Amino acid sequence: MDTTERIPVLPDVPTVQELGFKDFETVQWFGIHVRAGTPPEIITKLQQECAKVVKSPEVVAQNAAESAIPGGGTPSKYGAFVAREQARWKEVVIKAQIRPG
Repeated sequence: MDTTERIPVLPDVPTVQELGFKDFETVQWFGIHVRAGTPPEIITKLQQECAKVVKSPEVVAQNAAESAIPGGGTPSKYGAFVAREQARWKEVVIKAQIRPG
């Protein structure tokens, strides 16, 4: 499911794009991070075990109930995703002149 599609539990609620904001997309996401220098075999094992959990019937049911879209993939794909998100939101923070506190 693409994040620009309507949520199955709210089929009559239009997406932000359907409301006229053509290039708007934002998602809530969660991930697991490890300390820099963690051995690759540990990272691979962690990713494999997390992938198993995401496919478990209990987690599948919970995600469906919350309209959550599970992701997944390789550690390098996740790293690239995080880098893109950081770059995108950095631009938003700069343009909006958002300051801490």
